[in-house]
Amino acid sequence: MPSCITIRLPGLWKAAYHFLLRNNAMYRALFFVNVIENQLHDQVKAILQADDEIEIVLAPRNGIDETQWNESNLNEYESRIHCVRPVLESSRWSLQKFALQLLRICWNYNIRLIDSHMGQSPESRATYLATRINRLPYIVSMYGGERNYLKDGAITPDDRRWLERVLRSAKLLLCHDKTLLEAAEKATGKKRNTYLLYNAIDPARAQRTIDRHEVRSKYDIPENAKVILFNHRIMAFKRPLVYVDALKLIKERFPNICFLFVGPKNEASNLGREIQKRLDEYGLRPDVRWVDRRVSGWEMDELYAISDVLVNVAELVVPSLSTLEAMSFGVPIVISDELDSELYVPANGDTGFIVPPQPQAVADAVARMLKDDEFRRQMGARAADRAAEYFDIKDWGKKVARCYRSVIFKEAIPS
Repeated sequence: MPSCITIRLPGLWKAAYHFLLRNNAMYRALFFVNVIENQLHDQVKAILQADDEIEIVLAPRNGIDETQWNESNLNEYESRIHCVRPVLESSRWSLQKFALQLLRICWNYNIRLIDSHMGQSPESRATYLATRINRLPYIVSMYGGERNYLKDGAITPDDRRWLERVLRSAKLLLCHDKTLLEAAEKATGKKRNTYLLYNAIDPARAQRTIDRHEVRSKYDIPENAKVILFNHRIMAFKRPLVYVDALKLIKERFPNICFLFVGPKNEASNLGREIQKRLDEYGLRPDVRWVDRRVSGWEMDELYAISDVLVNVAELVVPSLSTLEAMSFGVPIVISDELDSELYVPANGDTGFIVPPQPQAVADAVARMLKDDEFRRQMGARAADRAAEYFDIKDWGKKVARCYRSVIFKEAIPS
């Protein structure tokens, strides 16, 4: 992993040092984000694979997850990756100082384009301020919080004004689902600088050799028990109570079953406490395995490998990396009938089932899968094929690289 140089003010000698280290790369793009972890590792790798004329400068103010970095095999691209860590202070002029650090990074590394993640983030605000001075083009990769623009009262008037400034001044907005596309078009009043680009995963992860017997033993799951996976943060819009209520109905039909939760229990919240209360009331505690922490990509792959069905009944199902990853491992899905759910399940019974977010509907769909092993395996195989065909991170990387070039070199934007 490249060493991460911390940028502070003052320190002009660092600017001179980096100026001497410039090389002759055709262009460099700055990845301006909060932290480099999880999916961002695969995204960086995909962009570098797609365009051998690009170098990427990573600027995560909260650092890089070293374990996940090593899992992503990014070290083979070390000569084309640079890392610098800006500091966001807690002071009156913190944002302005953050923008000055960004200006210095852009000059030090001869940046041609800034890719700022999340329009509501401090990174995007600093990008807006800095580019008023250096006139560099920037892209905003929109991942979710921006959709609050569509909800009255969800953000303060000041945050709303900032988001509008950031999005209107961007050369291109990469929207990862249709609600973000709608938010971008409403905030900017135009469609010409928006681009719909769904999230993607690396299907090759599913080709790793995993000892399923060992994984079941690790989590104390009986060999013959069917495993139902829920891999979401405990938040109201993920509808975990719908899932828990469905588990009671599933257990009545299939006594030999295991319900696998992944992620912190969040027992300090009312929602977290209510989940635990219902699990006790329904007598499901012995059948639940809860991985009460954030897990690495490798651990998550192990859990996908032993799962029979994944349930996603969230209010918004796109982008859902956990759903796509499960599909790539041949896990059929039960998904709520929300916007874009047909991207995962083109027809009921194909790669899974689309259902209304109601416990009985979820339980019925899961039951149809569990009672017919061959039917479930066929759906899982089609799910893996669909994930590889439509959501491959390599294709995603090619599109992003072409978006970069469309902004810098005025090339055609990918269709």
